[in-house]
Amino acid sequence: MVKRQTKKRKKNAKRAGCLAVGILAFLLFVVPALLLYRCASRLLHEPTAIPYSPADSLFHARIDSLIARQTHIDLSQTSVCVFDLTADCPVYAFQDSLELTPASCMKLFTAAAARHFLGADYRFADSLFVSGALEEGTLQGDLILKGDYDPLIASLDTLVNCVKGQGIKRIEGNVIFCLPVTEPIDYRPSWTPGDIRKGALPIMLKGEDRIRKDFVYLLRRAGIRIGGKGLLGEVPDSAACIGSVGHTVDEILVPTLRFSSNIMAEALFARTLERSEGVDGVYNYLTESLKAAPWLHMEDGSGLSPENSVTTSTLCALLRLLWEEEGWLTEALPLSGSDRIRRGTLMSRLSKNECSGRVFAKTGTLNSTGTSSLAGYCQGAFGHWYAFAVINGNAPVAEGRIFQDAVCLEMVREAENQAGETIGNLNK
Repeated sequence: MVKRQTKKRKKNAKRAGCLAVGILAFLLFVVPALLLYRCASRLLHEPTAIPYSPADSLFHARIDSLIARQTHIDLSQTSVCVFDLTADCPVYAFQDSLELTPASCMKLFTAAAARHFLGADYRFADSLFVSGALEEGTLQGDLILKGDYDPLIASLDTLVNCVKGQGIKRIEGNVIFCLPVTEPIDYRPSWTPGDIRKGALPIMLKGEDRIRKDFVYLLRRAGIRIGGKGLLGEVPDSAACIGSVGHTVDEILVPTLRFSSNIMAEALFARTLERSEGVDGVYNYLTESLKAAPWLHMEDGSGLSPENSVTTSTLCALLRLLWEEEGWLTEALPLSGSDRIRRGTLMSRLSKNECSGRVFAKTGTLNSTGTSSLAGYCQGAFGHWYAFAVINGNAPVAEGRIFQDAVCLEMVREAENQAGETIGNLNK
């Protein structure tokens, strides 16, 4: 009996030892292998999380709270995207892949494309040429006026004075007009009538009839007689240039962006499309430059069409790209809290609080769809620079602007003491 019990105890002890060895092997080999496999799977299948800086963490919580408090805007048609340029990481995104109408923030894409395809120093020029000799005040040939899309040329007076300055008193030949458009710029089907007033069009975009009548009238009023007719034509290779007036792309971009000029944006867009071989060329440039296909549809260059669409993530990607290009965009954008000229369309916004002098941004408004937008740069708290874009659709424009201004205010607000302690802990 004793012998049998001893044998049984040895057997149980052996089983317990085997179980202990099994458990130990499981803990030493199987569990670590499972943990490594799980970590590897996450690395392979999940995007790498980019840690926020302390300033960004604080801002993230503030915008969450701001959105949660909204009652007067349509959150289903609201999109926010913020990128920290200083820390080079994303900060905040609320429906940033939602395609919305950008209104005049579309001009940012027009400006970027114009600078790329035309160049900052490309000059829109209205020029005068003569074919034939000038003898004792008489031009023995034709006078040729070659127009361009320059939206800053309001009259032909300067060119007429140039003719007088050459001593021309009589033109034996014709006055030839080589124009960018023969018909005045017209409304696109999706525009609202009155968006662009034809009376405010630059002279070279008013069409053949108006230009011909104005130029011939001004020549005759200056005492210059014309023997021939006013005709459409081209500039002969043998013609000599006697004068020119115009402006560069960068000179045109300032009023286009600062005062949101639809006419100037459309003029830039028209010349850009000629150089880019259509809007597909613009898309290809943006895809290559932004390293991804942008969520963008350009129906026009001014943003007047409600058929334009873009995401705030694409707007922020463009702002990040342009941030590195010599600071030209911040020089052209309205600046909060500055002098009257510099503030542009931010004239009545962001100038009486901490945002003053810290926000460079393009505004956008499209009353027909209840759209308002704001996109640009902000010098935020702790010295951080942000690129941001906010679009509100299907909402009262005034309420959308209040929300956009509140987003900017959250970016520049300094931390309170308690938040400062949190930041200190995060920095350790």
